Amino acid sequence: MLDRKIGIFRSFGWSDDDILPMFRKLPYCLALSEVRIQKALNLFMKELGVKSAYLVSYPYTSDA
Repeated sequence: MLDRKIGIFRSFGWSDDDILPMFRKLPYCLALSEVRIQKALNLFMKELGVKSAYLVSYPYTSDA
């Protein structure tokens, strides 16, 4: 299950250097469903154009 969630982040261009700090800063995101993670990343990254570095730096403002 964790591998699939990490795979979703990678599918949006995230590197391990982006993913690991995000999980450290916001561990509850591991409890989110894969669908919710994908919808949130789609909204912020594709529709709004937010970069992964910003989401890692400000994870609490990126809760969808």
